[in-house]
Amino acid sequence: MKHIRISADSLVARLSLILALAAPISTATAQNLGEASGYSYFVFGDVNQSNAQSKGAAAVGGNATFSGYGLGEQLPSSSKYSLVVGGDLSYSNSVVHKGSLLVGGTSKLTNVAISNGTASQGHLIDFDAARVQYGDLSDKLAGMGANSSYSLSYGNLVFTGTDGALNTFTIKATDFQSASSMSINAPTGSTVVINVAGDLINFQNLGLSVNGTDKSKVLFNFHEATSLNLAGLTVLGSVLAPDAAVKFSNGTIQGTLISDSLTGGGTFEYSAFQGNLPMAVPEPSAFALIGGAGALALLRRRR
Repeated sequence: MKHIRISADSLVARLSLILALAAPISTATAQNLGEASGYSYFVFGDVNQSNAQSKGAAAVGGNATFSGYGLGEQLPSSSKYSLVVGGDLSYSNSVVHKGSLLVGGTSKLTNVAISNGTASQGHLIDFDAARVQYGDLSDKLAGMGANSSYSLSYGNLVFTGTDGALNTFTIKATDFQSASSMSINAPTGSTVVINVAGDLINFQNLGLSVNGTDKSKVLFNFHEATSLNLAGLTVLGSVLAPDAAVKFSNGTIQGTLISDSLTGGGTFEYSAFQGNLPMAVPEPSAFALIGGAGALALLRRRR
């Protein structure tokens, strides 16, 4: 699918104007996932989850609806916000273990215990600008190509990397979805990026192992996905799917999810991506400046 963006010349002019009118924009070193790294999930649109939990913090650009939903259990006691919502919040029969709630729209809290924080109204994140940044990141990661290989035999999908710094893989949805077991093998401390091509992805009902390196260094990049179904597995790593409506029926993600929307009853552990990516992700200050200059004109959308 093609992405519609403004021309390169127009983008350069816009960013030049921002730099001329504001303090210099600092960028993170080429590592982690920028602003989203502090959250178990970072979703640009709506989230609807019930009878589940996010043990880390959650960021929702649209409206959030939760029922029977635990939040922030694994966060440090000093955490400021365990939930940031850009739109409206409907939250019932739940416990917020640590941190406060910050909601841009209206809040309807029914039988919600906030153990060590408060609920207030305000805005913290420019989700429109973030959508553009993470969409571009996903495209760039996919465009790197592969420096490592995989094998698929009798349902056993094995990714094998030998680079001590960065191992990249490219795989089609047909191979990815045919796996009944999956293992990732790479040198200790190295970063693994698995680029999965395809619009409709089912990532479910399999065992996943990471050997040599750590799950905090693994990133699944679903760069073409508009629909991603997760169920019956523990995802050892982070998931970048900026255009995808994610249905997370059950299971666990031990990393950060970045997506367009989210529904279901899956559990999120608090485990930030700590790999070293070959391109920088802007820090929150950069998001704010780009947003103030007209992020709506830069929205990433499909033809």
